[in-house]
Amino acid sequence: MLVRKIRQPSERWIRKRSGRTGLPLSITAILCAIAVMGVACGTSGRLHPTASKSKTITGASKTGQPSIDFTISLFTATSAEYNSKAGQTLQRFISSITVAAVDRCLTRDGFTSSQEPSTAPTGIPYNNNHYPDVAQLESGNWGVPSPSSAPITLPTAGMSSMEALAYKADSTACTKKANALFNPAVSAEMGSLEQLWQQARIPVYSDPQVIKAWSTWKTCVNAAGVQASDANDFFNIANQAQGNDPARAAQLAKIYGRCVAPVAATMDRLRLRARSRFLEQNALAIHQLDTRLNLLVARLSARFKISATASS
Repeated sequence: MLVRKIRQPSERWIRKRSGRTGLPLSITAILCAIAVMGVACGTSGRLHPTASKSKTITGASKTGQPSIDFTISLFTATSAEYNSKAGQTLQRFISSITVAAVDRCLTRDGFTSSQEPSTAPTGIPYNNNHYPDVAQLESGNWGVPSPSSAPITLPTAGMSSMEALAYKADSTACTKKANALFNPAVSAEMGSLEQLWQQARIPVYSDPQVIKAWSTWKTCVNAAGVQASDANDFFNIANQAQGNDPARAAQLAKIYGRCVAPVAATMDRLRLRARSRFLEQNALAIHQLDTRLNLLVARLSARFKISATASS
């Protein structure tokens, strides 16, 4: 976070703050605090207790703005959901709220920030073999963001040692306050349901159809000249090429994408079926969580003047 001092904090304030130590928490802390997310988000959709396994009701939140579809965001079933731009909506909102809350808190104590609200990174990790972005891979793009070449300016640049210590302590305190904006009870409910969804997905990856699809994938990549025994083996080969031969890395992405497409389609189909059962079995709990989350998002959106769906 690029921060500049806008007024000289009082000596009394500096002494008070410098008694507390600790580094500022990262934006990831708030993401981990409220959920274990996969994640993809979309437009409005609420599952009601009496809904069938395929029925959702779309609409708007009480603020009149579209609400986030938390059913899809927390219980991602398909690769398209996972890799969609809309899939970053919830992460972007949480990051933006956290930045805004910390900046507002720091400004009250004599600091201000020039940082824009953070956005979730694009792309997929090399080892994302459960939700591969087939279209991106087939275009020769692994989806790994290029490292930024912009110089990093520390928030404490230009401060005295006492001011820097005071800033670090205050930044930690401000971040803790930002974390507290997200209801711990809602976070616990979210984590509990996400764990149940993770358990519901486990049988998919050992299903005979998926095992057969991966066997066909191996035959496909071997026929294309890549002697990989499994996906992790292929990723290791691609990692080496990425550093030494970008053109070869792009070619490998195309091969992997073409060969993994049938695997992804099989996993998507089975996960959608598993999610239908999961939603039906947990309809009441999901509806209650959806209601609480939408109220929380609406309240924070109004308080910080940040739209939950502006970046979807």
